[in-house]
Amino acid sequence: MTSGRFAVGIPTIVPHGLLNQCMASLLAQSCVRPDVLIIQNGSKVEAECSHWERQGVSVYRPGRNTGVASSWNYACRWAWERGHDAVLLLNDDLVLVDPQTLTGFHASVTARPRWLYFLVGRGFAAGCITKMVWDEVGEFDEGFWPAYYEDNDMHRRMKLGGIRWSDIDLPSEHFGSAAIRMDPEVHALNQVAFPLNQRRYLAKWGGLPGAETYDLPWNGGAPWPRSSDLVEG
Repeated sequence: MTSGRFAVGIPTIVPHGLLNQCMASLLAQSCVRPDVLIIQNGSKVEAECSHWERQGVSVYRPGRNTGVASSWNYACRWAWERGHDAVLLLNDDLVLVDPQTLTGFHASVTARPRWLYFLVGRGFAAGCITKMVWDEVGEFDEGFWPAYYEDNDMHRRMKLGGIRWSDIDLPSEHFGSAAIRMDPEVHALNQVAFPLNQRRYLAKWGGLPGAETYDLPWNGGAPWPRSSDLVEG
């Protein structure tokens, strides 16, 4: 890992007040200050992002809601370009309770870099992916937009590729889907996009998560359109 630092990527879109708690828990970690990137997916969170930018945190402003998969992909590429071998993809509504959390992730990916790691019970709300795994499996599928099923899709591809994953048993607090619960516009968009993403996953893998029947995406055929094309087009 680069100079003992740890890369962290955090997408954010709604000013629900939890990003500051998430960031405070990161800066309270016992390791060297982590190398953090915030992906600002909307103008509503400009004040929060600007605040942390003034504190030396990197902020990426795509100018629109690029979605979770695209945000994670950008965070990964950003981490690799800065010389990191792993990046923690963290929800902005999750707080790291234990100050040894990043140290735990660091030890795990150093010992077994061809694994994926999560905080226990959190899935990709706190998931750590290494460059080794990224290079082998590929990017998150940005066709799942703006959120949901991009994580299931990555799990499926990792399983087919023989990549294993494990939980790190350290405490955290997750407020769960805060953006959807607190912003009517995001909630309304999810109501439209979620079933499209679900149908796209079904078409891609021949079954919903846990009941897939294809070993090749789309059963070897052409992919469905991106969910964003169907919603925005």
